[in-house]
Amino acid sequence: MIAMEPDDLASGSGYVSTYTHLEIHPSLILGVCASIIPFPDHNQSPRNTYQSAMGKQAMGIYASNFTMRMDTLAHVLYYPQKPMVTTRAMRHMSFRELPAGVNATVAIACYTGYNQEDSLVMSQAAIDRGFFRSVYYRSYVDEEDEAYQGTDVVEHFEKPLRDTTTAWWPLACAWWDATLSLAKPRRPSLARRRPVARAQRSRRTRRRRSR
Repeated sequence: MIAMEPDDLASGSGYVSTYTHLEIHPSLILGVCASIIPFPDHNQSPRNTYQSAMGKQAMGIYASNFTMRMDTLAHVLYYPQKPMVTTRAMRHMSFRELPAGVNATVAIACYTGYNQEDSLVMSQAAIDRGFFRSVYYRSYVDEEDEAYQGTDVVEHFEKPLRDTTTAWWPLACAWWDATLSLAKPRRPSLARRRPVARAQRSRRTRRRRSR
């Protein structure tokens, strides 16, 4: 049993006497995701459960030093905003300094019928001005070999120069041509298809005449 207040541990004060733990504060019965829900006592319990699961997927600024980190992948919101209604737990978790989300103006109305059920009609002008715009970071790994496949060739990361790199343009053109040839399905030309069609027509006419 977990007691909410220190007074509950006094003998004869609570409705049970088998307490084994004491909560630091009664508000800590909620987790991190549930404690940032505004007015959770006004919601249905399944809605608080859904928000506790979806709050982990919210996009914002996950760390103040994300430009210096080498994460495998990261999504960062361009213009995150502090929520207009906050909780006390947000102050202790620095959720006001690192928010996740944007304060959107929502109109609940029947508008052309394209917002039925869970669908939305969004403003194209707001999207063009950066509404919900985000950036995607991805880290890649590569390495340099001192001896390349048993040869004396040494690998270095560098920016190639046109003067010192002479064979890059023909190789790039050949690679591009090979990529395009593999991407496009080969179809017989029109000149090759016409004789086949004419031969099929002549066979059909011969069969009809023979009948």
